[in-house]
Amino acid sequence: MKVSKILAGMSAAAILASVTAISASAAITNGDADGNYVYDFANAIGTAGVADYIKADDIVGVKVVIGGEGLSSYEDAAGKTIATIGGDGFGGGIVVNHGADWDQMGWGNDGQDFNVVVADGEYYFVRDLTGVISAEDYSLAENTWGQIVVSRWWGGDFSVESVTLIDAEGNDVIAKAVEAKAAAEKAAREAAAADALAELQAKIDALTYKDAISDMEAAADALTNAKSVLDKADAAKAEIDGLEQVLAAAEEAFAALEADDTADRDAYEAAKTAVETAKTEVDAAKAKLQAAIEAYDKATADKLAEKDKDIADKQAEIDELKAQLEEAKKQNETDAATIKDLEDQIAAKDEEIEALKAEKDELQKKLDEALANANKPADDNSGSTTNTNNNGKDNTNPGTSATAGLAFAGISLAGVGAIVASKKRK
Repeated sequence: MKVSKILAGMSAAAILASVTAISASAAITNGDADGNYVYDFANAIGTAGVADYIKADDIVGVKVVIGGEGLSSYEDAAGKTIATIGGDGFGGGIVVNHGADWDQMGWGNDGQDFNVVVADGEYYFVRDLTGVISAEDYSLAENTWGQIVVSRWWGGDFSVESVTLIDAEGNDVIAKAVEAKAAAEKAAREAAAADALAELQAKIDALTYKDAISDMEAAADALTNAKSVLDKADAAKAEIDGLEQVLAAAEEAFAALEADDTADRDAYEAAKTAVETAKTEVDAAKAKLQAAIEAYDKATADKLAEKDKDIADKQAEIDELKAQLEEAKKQNETDAATIKDLEDQIAAKDEEIEALKAEKDELQKKLDEALANANKPADDNSGSTTNTNNNGKDNTNPGTSATAGLAFAGISLAGVGAIVASKKRK
């Protein structure tokens, strides 16, 4: 809240002014348009950015230092030092303006709530603020404020030299907070610098540029002797590019450390020297490599063209062989169909042969039975046929003569043999 708005509506202040008969000419020489000196401690804390470093309970008082040409002091009969302005007394009010409170008390050279002290060349008074100020008063949140207002009610002109929030030991609370913040930020910077230096050193320790240099030098010496080394040179150049990125990152880290005078300078300079040395060595090796590559490219241009022609000729041969291969594949497909047809015919013939073999076996069985009957004795009626005539006498004839059986079997067997022989010839 603006002090001018508060004062405009403070009837209590007007009543107090009339009771104490404030002089119309009374003013603080460095006061504002309303004749008051206003110290906005909330803005002071906010501007310094130290709200997080201040505990409200630590603020136990406010010290106001008075100045002016007419200030002097004397000792009264009791030995007490009394301040005056031009030999007269002076005083006024001191307000803690915060939240909804206009917390006003009186101060003066003697007999007031807070009396002026003369010590160490200063004229000052201290108002007790124990438990008065809260953290919200200096939070700068909406609808919050925190101010100390010093007013003059009687006596000669004076100035307010300073207004200071103090702790129990009389230390400047805001100044202490500023120091604490600076110390914390310094510690953070030093920790960040140490981390950056450790990371940088780790990167330096992990660099493989020495190997890259060795490879480049070997490649440079060998480029004039073999084309295959050119691939190694390209790999070496790629490794150089990667190394330069690492060096750039390292230099960026050094730049951040360089801005902080709290960093470990010895370790920093040693690391920086290592990086510069590495870069110098890499640049020299790279220059040698590039020169060798240029010389090699110039000397081998014709050979490369000749190799390109050889490759083209060889590719033509390969293309011709591929065409022949495709033709052979097509022919094989046709041959495969023919082979399959023949295999099917052979399988069918095999089945016919097996059937004929079965028929032959059956005929052979019958032949064996006929031969067995032909070899039996003549009185053996086994296998004979018996007919009974009209007069009841038996007329017994050999049932089937051996000659007839053999003839039947022989003819059939001969026919089968002829058929089998005929099938096998096909």
